[in-house]
Order: sequence, then structure tokens, then C-alpha cells
Amino acid sequence: MDKNKISEGINYLKQNDHILSAVIERAGPCTLVPHYDYFGELVSSIAGQQLSVKAADSILKKMKMLCGEKFLPEVITGLSHDELRGCGLSNPKVRYIKDLAEKVASGELDPEKTASLPDEEVIKELTKVKGIGIWTCHMFLIFTLGRPDVLPYGDLGIKRAIAKHYGFESYPDENQVKELSVRFKWSPYNTIASWYLWKSLEFND
Repeated sequence: MDKNKISEGINYLKQNDHILSAVIERAGPCTLVPHYDYFGELVSSIAGQQLSVKAADSILKKMKMLCGEKFLPEVITGLSHDELRGCGLSNPKVRYIKDLAEKVASGELDPEKTASLPDEEVIKELTKVKGIGIWTCHMFLIFTLGRPDVLPYGDLGIKRAIAKHYGFESYPDENQVKELSVRFKWSPYNTIASWYLWKSLEFND
């Protein structure tokens, strides 16, 4: 997703959603840039599941001290459960990350090949790994592959932002998030809409 695509998406969203238009005006340019460290991003996503950004960053910092700045499957497969556990990972997350590393090291899964697959096929491939569910797939599609039309309907931050801006008394459920996307015509730029919703959580009001 290049700058032209992002610009097209912003203009489209501003025309179709007056609420999001105000968020966009306040937030400024979209600075979403995909990361291309396919394996590393999956490791980071698993490590950060259901944690605050601060807690996840602390764990990842310790993991990089142990593994090196770039996560490599052959390095992680060579580490013991206790070594990874010592970084602050839960027992299940250690198993998930080890399973991912083993599948990539053996060639059973090649994250880089997902770049040529449709979104649904990417999800199908990634969910073969223990501990990778739809949320992790959505994060991978957005932040690694740069896909333009991904709606992370289960993400807590998205739900918080929608409740804040769209008049919900409590956090919307997944179906309500999807319905809102349809109502305000976010597709085919759900990713950009999501980025601005996340960004709006930084507003001081």
C-alpha cells in the first residue's frame, strides 16, 4: 500500500464518513508503513497478544537481548522453554512461538510466500500455527503485508475508538464493528479507517 493508495483511501473515507473525516482532519497524515520482517512480526504479534503496548515492548526487548535484534527461526528453535519463559512470556506463548519457529525452520510454513496470497488464504496458512488466531492474522495483513481492506473487528483498541466516536454506551461486539464498517462504507479501505481509529485513542479528550 503506497502513498497514492493511502491518499485515495483518505479521500474516499472523508467523503463517506463524516465522523471519521473529523478524526482524519485532527490526526493528520496516515504514516502506516508495512514492515517486511515476516517471521519477526509474527513472533512479536504472538508475544503481544492480550497485553498492553508497554508490557509487550518489555518482553520483546528481553527477547532481543536473548535472540538478537532480528528474530530467526533457527535461533528460537535452539532455545529452551525456560530461556524464553525468562523473557516474561507465558508458558502457552513460549509453546506457540516455538511451534511457529519449528514450522518455518522445517519449511512447513513460509511466511514470505503469504505476500502473493489473497487475504483469506493468508489467514488459512497462518492459523495452522498454534496460538495464531484471527487477531494476529489481521495484524500481519495490516502491518507486514500492507493490505488495504482489513478490518480487525476483534481488536480492543478498535472497539474503544468506535465506542468513543460513534455513540456506543459500551464497547461494540464484533458484528457491530462489521455493521458499522458497512454502514459508513469503509471498504475497500478498512485498513486506513482502522489506523485512524487507533490514532484517535491518542487524542487528549
